[in-house]
Amino acid sequence: MKLRSVFSVLPTRVVAAQAIRDLIAAGFGLAEISLLSLASGEAPALLDPAPPEETSAVTVPLDVPGMGPLVVTGLIAAALKGTSVVSLADGLLDFGVPGTEAGQYEEAIRGGGTLVAVHSPNGDKTDRARALFLAAGAILVRTLSTVTTPRTRTLTPPPRRMPTRPEKPV
Repeated sequence: MKLRSVFSVLPTRVVAAQAIRDLIAAGFGLAEISLLSLASGEAPALLDPAPPEETSAVTVPLDVPGMGPLVVTGLIAAALKGTSVVSLADGLLDFGVPGTEAGQYEEAIRGGGTLVAVHSPNGDKTDRARALFLAAGAILVRTLSTVTTPRTRTLTPPPRRMPTRPEKPV
């Protein structure tokens, strides 16, 4: 199923926690919210404002070489669950984020930012989320069409076909 997703990077965990509280107050459920942050003692507190009926949101610890442990929740966590990624940008590419932006998100998170995304098939909802992110001081705010399952990776490149040349008349 195609979703419209709004990706944003919030400069600190405190700002990200407030943005998530604002999203929940505006009627967004945890099933619609994804989070990606460097793991620390504070990271799980980002989801504390969750209503009890939504505590089943997927949370996956992810260890990325060169970055260390991350906390990942929501649809992004579900897509990355059970996979091993070479880099955070690689994992975001699998989720449908374009390469240049995936690299920008990775660098922002490496610098202490927190990625918060909202996913919905409803364009009005994603427009509201975008406005909330901008009001919260988010950077790298981008609306994309994504899919709910990661793209399939091929470990070996497909075989190349040799070009055929027309035979010369004898």
